[in-house]
Amino acid sequence: MDAAKELFALFENENCDYAKCRELIRRIGGCTVIVEDKYGLKTTPLHEAVSSGHYDLAHELIQEEGADLDVDPEGWGSLIWDLQYLNAETEEGQGAESEQKLRLIRALIRAGANPNPVGDSGEDFLHWIRFKVGEWEGTHPENYHLWQIEHMIEAHTYGETERFLQKLKEQAVSCVLPSDVGYWLMDDNWCECDHAIVVFDDGERMTLSAYQVEDDEWDFYAVPLRDDLTFDVAQYHEIMPTYGSIRFRSLYSDDVCPNLHYLDLSIDDAILCIHADEPKLMVGIVGRDDEDFEQLQRKTLF
Repeated sequence: MDAAKELFALFENENCDYAKCRELIRRIGGCTVIVEDKYGLKTTPLHEAVSSGHYDLAHELIQEEGADLDVDPEGWGSLIWDLQYLNAETEEGQGAESEQKLRLIRALIRAGANPNPVGDSGEDFLHWIRFKVGEWEGTHPENYHLWQIEHMIEAHTYGETERFLQKLKEQAVSCVLPSDVGYWLMDDNWCECDHAIVVFDDGERMTLSAYQVEDDEWDFYAVPLRDDLTFDVAQYHEIMPTYGSIRFRSLYSDDVCPNLHYLDLSIDDAILCIHADEPKLMVGIVGRDDEDFEQLQRKTLF
């Protein structure tokens, strides 16, 4: 039996010998070397580790020096493309599978994989995922999995978060527009939304959304909107200062970037707070005093 067949036979066991697997992968020549599976289809040890559910080993292999993380054995798309699919039969199983596959996507991107590969149809990953999110036909874990992938891929493909931060330090904001998508009014002072549009005084507009950066950690990302792109203002809830302007309320020195998980903007006699919370935002108005965070009744903002 050659090394690839022996390796894939090991993968069929739930508790396979990872030390033996590593030895066989070295004999094959690496985790992204193209070989044939038992059906004669082209694959790689990394692809097979994922499809067999050996996620811990796959995560380790992604770190392998010299691995081609964009390898496409059958021309259907690289590994990151395959990770959009959930194969578990129950929603509980799909939730657990999603957690593992999102972790692998993050690891692939950190290790240098293309976050937005092109599939066999010629369509890039982000546009394909957005189409599927728009269909919204799967189970809750499947839909939520795609929603998280959409935000993650957009952040790494089009995000300009550092420039967004710099503009916040240098310019005032004319208004903030929480979206109606995923909008949920929690009380007179707080709401949840899928994204918000920040309009700077110079007229530039940037969308602000959240994406997962670690297992239990979320952060903002900002993407500029094209100048010629129009949107229906009726689908947003406008937050404007009654007087003055909205400005970044920095608690840090000018040469240190704040943690974007939590953003404070000064608005009149209160603070406009925006939190990155899973792939959505929490937007709220709190009192000026940091000690008590007394909520002010500003119903016109929402």
